[in-house]
Amino acid sequence: MKEIDIGDLSLKAGLSTATIRFYESKGLIKSIGRKGLRRQYSEHTLLTLSFIQLLKKGGLSLKEIDEIFICNGKINVDRGRVDEKSADIEDKIENLKNLLSVLQHIKNCPYNEHLSCPDFLKMLN
Repeated sequence: MKEIDIGDLSLKAGLSTATIRFYESKGLIKSIGRKGLRRQYSEHTLLTLSFIQLLKKGGLSLKEIDEIFICNGKINVDRGRVDEKSADIEDKIENLKNLLSVLQHIKNCPYNEHLSCPDFLKMLN
């Protein structure tokens, strides 16, 4: 297993060393030792960090990531919780699509007062 220094990991992952140490303190990743004062990680940690960043961009909290996807610093998926989270995300997508439709209507609505627009009122119901 090839080791990677925290500084190199930081550069490759596009994260600060403070963020990497924070993730380690939360149990999301684990160092495999030290060389002098510098923490060392397995190369696999870079993939775990990429996965964490993907999940964060998707709106998951670090707590959710820890509970659903990470165990002892390694990816370990709770498939039942994944199903629940997937359903939550699908609901959010549907809500965002509805909001987008309303905003697009407002932008192009011929009525100056939107509460006078029958199409807008239908959208609210």
